[in-house]
Amino acid sequence: VFDNTTSSGLAESRPAVRPRKNALKLGAAAIASGDFSIYYERVLNRIMSIEIGQGVTYTDWVFNALSPEMGNSNTNDKDAQAVMGYTAKIGLRYYRNGDYDMDGLYFGPEFWYRDYKLNVPEKNSQAMNTGTYLPDERRYTDIKCVLGYNNLEWIDNLIFDFYVGIGIRSTNWSHINTRFDYSNLTGYTYYTNREELNIKSPSFSLGFKLGFSF
Repeated sequence: VFDNTTSSGLAESRPAVRPRKNALKLGAAAIASGDFSIYYERVLNRIMSIEIGQGVTYTDWVFNALSPEMGNSNTNDKDAQAVMGYTAKIGLRYYRNGDYDMDGLYFGPEFWYRDYKLNVPEKNSQAMNTGTYLPDERRYTDIKCVLGYNNLEWIDNLIFDFYVGIGIRSTNWSHINTRFDYSNLTGYTYYTNREELNIKSPSFSLGFKLGFSF
């Protein structure tokens, strides 16, 4: 029997490719800030998705590099010990050419929380350790607008997510300040005091995530 099915008919009979509506990603660039997070993105409708991230924080190497006088991340005491903290992020994404897929240019609002913790050794007036530690904690709360680009085409199932964000940051810092006082001509006195700082500032982010879609 002669089959006169046209090539267009064959194309119409092929099943459509199922959109990739889920993605797991690693925040690769944020590792430089001591942020180790895993992100999950889920398509909500044709043009919108939601992304949720969660992880832990440790030493903020970027902060150390930009503020070397602060020593080990939060304090100017070189004997301070970094402690694991917590980070969480949630954001909505609107895709310019959305088609139930996480591909292409996107923008949207984002909420990001991080805390960095240290144990600072308590010392007496002669800078000798007393054997106890004082907690030093720096907490960031960011609200930003993010512009990014997801690429799903370079390698099958792999997702490359490049982004830039700008917004406002609230910093709450329970800071242990340590210093030497040399005003006494016979020697020095070592002081430790706690400062409670609340700072509002602009927030800027630039980075990328790497993961896979399914």
